[in-house]
Amino acid sequence: MSLGKKLASAMGVALEPPPPVKVPAGKKRLIHEPPPSLRGIIEQAQALDGDCRGYLRPSSLWGCERACVYLLTRAPKSPDLKNARLKRILDVGTATHTVVQGYLANHPEWWFAPEARVEVVVEGVRIKGSCDGILIRRSDGYRFGIEIKTKKHDLFDALVTPDPDHVRQASLYAKLHRVYWITILYWDKDQQHLKEYPVSYEEGMWESIKERIRTIKAFAEKAVGEGKPLYWENIDPECMPPFVKKRCDVGFCNYWEICRSHGAPVP
Repeated sequence: MSLGKKLASAMGVALEPPPPVKVPAGKKRLIHEPPPSLRGIIEQAQALDGDCRGYLRPSSLWGCERACVYLLTRAPKSPDLKNARLKRILDVGTATHTVVQGYLANHPEWWFAPEARVEVVVEGVRIKGSCDGILIRRSDGYRFGIEIKTKKHDLFDALVTPDPDHVRQASLYAKLHRVYWITILYWDKDQQHLKEYPVSYEEGMWESIKERIRTIKAFAEKAVGEGKPLYWENIDPECMPPFVKKRCDVGFCNYWEICRSHGAPVP
């Protein structure tokens, strides 16, 4: 295997191009236009990589409001997780994603784009994240997205419908990637069973997503004070969203230290 292919394989990059895209008649001229400057695209990506503006992630949008405010105001993350065991749990989840993505990348009839990134401004807030993948059928260009979730066996066994938060996350990715279906794939961490739930995009869901984004933005603006930039040093702890203990998992939260400094009774 060539060095280029080894690097591409290690990075999870598809080694073949996607199937041809059907272009509407009015836009066929775009096919023949020369591509934009690759150097320019690289330099733009470098600039964005160092962007210090706050943002929200689709995967955590319906989680802890306090964590969302910290993310939006670019609060410093805790240097380490609570303990080594919880870090191993996270690492196993990451490895599971890699395994599934590897299976899909090897299918000859489907072109697979792992970690399909999205970045867009919704309701004045930057939304940034990545869908676990987009599958495109080579024969006709049919495409859909996937989201991979891991669960302990007892929770997996009791699962009969997808988690509502996962459905909302999938709908957001469907909107931004312009696909109609996102399949939520659940992996049993203990017995390696799989369950899948195809979720179709719903316009009504998009309205609820925008409402949630407005809510988090309002929390952040209240926390930093009227007219002040959304930066964590401006946060008034007394104006933070209320602490909800059942949502707090200190081992998995990037902000458990600063949250505790702001009065949350983090164990």
